[in-house]
Amino acid sequence: MKYIISESRLNQIMKKFLDSYLLGKNVMDNQGGIAVYDNDNDEDYLQYFPRKGELFISDSFLEEFEFMFGLTRKESFRFIVDWFENEFHVKVRMVE
Repeated sequence: MKYIISESRLNQIMKKFLDSYLLGKNVMDNQGGIAVYDNDNDEDYLQYFPRKGELFISDSFLEEFEFMFGLTRKESFRFIVDWFENEFHVKVRMVE
């Protein structure tokens, strides 16, 4: 069976995925930056450094997001950056 999902509905689903992803992770938010990480897997998913406005996204997390939603690398970067800026009220200038 095939389903057609509108772009706005897909955006809502991707946002909910990112929101729910945070629930099982540790989030450190202080003056030194923001980090989303998992102590159990010893993995950093997202790291934000406010001085330069840099956001680092782990390759494994990015690849999972791309594969799950059928996006290109550029589309995934853009969506995650927009979500991150809205979620943490910061401005991202550079993405690694």
